Amino acid sequence: MNSNCLVARAMAPALALGLLVFAGCQTAQMRGISADNAAYVSSTRPAIRVGVQGIPLVTSGAGTGRLYNANQLGGLRIDVWASYFAKGPEGPAVAIVQAELPDAWQWTTVYPPSTAVDARPEFLADKTYTAYTHILCAASDAFAGLAGEPDTQPVYWLVRTLEGIYPESQSKMVLQYREPLPREMAASLQAGLEKLGPRDGVAADALLHNALLSMGSRELASFRERALAAIRVERGQHKEGVRALQAGDIRWQYMDDTLLGPVMERNIGE
Repeated sequence: MNSNCLVARAMAPALALGLLVFAGCQTAQMRGISADNAAYVSSTRPAIRVGVQGIPLVTSGAGTGRLYNANQLGGLRIDVWASYFAKGPEGPAVAIVQAELPDAWQWTTVYPPSTAVDARPEFLADKTYTAYTHILCAASDAFAGLAGEPDTQPVYWLVRTLEGIYPESQSKMVLQYREPLPREMAASLQAGLEKLGPRDGVAADALLHNALLSMGSRELASFRERALAAIRVERGQHKEGVRALQAGDIRWQYMDDTLLGPVMERNIGE
C-alpha cells in the first residue's frame, strides 16, 4: 500500500468526526416558524420563542441586512431572520426580526428615536427590552404592502417597538406591534409633512412627535397594553417542528440602521 493511501486511511476517522460535528451544529441551531405558524423560533443563539397571539402569519424567511453606520464600504453585511404577521390593512400586525452580527462587532445601547414617546424598559423572559412608541411610514418599511395596505397613498403605522440585545450570541431582537394610524391623524400628518422641504428633518420629527403626544397618555397606555398582549417571549429549547421558510417579498434593503440600530467594533482583547 502506498503512502498516499496510508495517509488517507489515517485521516478518515478525523474527517468523519469533523463532518459529524458540523452536521450536529447545523441541526442543533434552527431558526424559523413553529409548526402551527404562531411563533418565530430560534433553537439557540439565543434559545427563544416569540409567539404572536391571534394574528396570522404572512411571511417569514432569512436574508441579509446592511448597517451603514459601521464605516464599512457598502455597509456591514449581517444575517437577518424576519417574520411578519398581519390581519390585513385595517387590523394589527406584528414584525419579528432577529439580526446577528459578525464576531468582531457588537450592538450599542438602544436609543429610541427622537420622535418616540412612552419609552420604558419591558422585562420579557428574563431579558430587559427597551420599548417605545413611534410612527412609521411604509415608504421606508421592510414589510410595506404585506398587510394588503394600498401603495397609491402614504401609509402610516402606529408602532410599539421592543428591542432586546443578547450579547452572548451577537443577536438583537426587534419586535414591533403595529396598528394603522387613525385616518384623520394620518391625513393631517401627511398634509403637514408635504409643506416641509426635503431638508426640514427637525421640523418633520417635531410633527411626528407632536402627533403622538396629541393622542393622550390614556390612549398610548392602552396601545402599549395591546402590544404586550399580542407578543409573548419565552426562553428555552424549542426544536420540534421548526420550519425554515423563504420570504422573497420582504424588502431586505430596509433591514438597515434605521430598523436595527447602531453597532461598534469590539475592543481589542475582548
